[in-house]
Amino acid sequence: MPPSVSLGLCSTQHWLHCVSNAAEGLILRTAILAILAMLGASPSFAADTYWVTADFLNRRTCPSTHCGIVGQLFYREEVTAYEERDGWVRISKPSDTSCREGQSDYLDAGGTSCSDSNGKEYSKSAEWVASKYLTATRPAHPGDGEEGVAKVVSNSDDFMKYKSTFVKATNELVTSGRCTLDDFRQMSGWLKTFTTYHERPVYFTYCGGLNRPNRIYLNAATGQIWQ
Repeated sequence: MPPSVSLGLCSTQHWLHCVSNAAEGLILRTAILAILAMLGASPSFAADTYWVTADFLNRRTCPSTHCGIVGQLFYREEVTAYEERDGWVRISKPSDTSCREGQSDYLDAGGTSCSDSNGKEYSKSAEWVASKYLTATRPAHPGDGEEGVAKVVSNSDDFMKYKSTFVKATNELVTSGRCTLDDFRQMSGWLKTFTTYHERPVYFTYCGGLNRPNRIYLNAATGQIWQ
């Protein structure tokens, strides 16, 4: 008899029936916990939905600014909260970190070591974000109330920060014939580049096609446009 099945309340007259019920209860509980484990769920935690309020929000391997960065979330992006801890929210289940020779190929920036301190215990980690940049109510769309060109490019990354620059550059390109408003609708405005110009506020779009020669860059700090 499993030690977790208590028979202390079973009377002599109904002993067999009581034992049967207790055993069935144990089996049922064990089965439920096994199913939850296979699904990666916790029976004591209910997931909540939140939205990002920052233009960009770093996704980290553990609840600290010292942990590695695996990517970014964007304004109004929806996330599921699996755990909350000291101002941080876990937004994913543990997954493989591609550790090779003690380093992870999964990280974009920050610490890449496969260590407990970097949230990568047993070559697995989850993603965490700072809770102060999350809200339980979805923020308004930046294009609400906008008209004309501003409406067309309102889905641009950092639109609220560089609205006037985006509108001016778009007008320039359309007026000169290099681009059309349909080009910007297709691209959802201006997109932030995280590669060659990642240290500067450089954005890009495509005009006349989606090939490399059709890519146009914009430095939002200076207004400079180039291909």
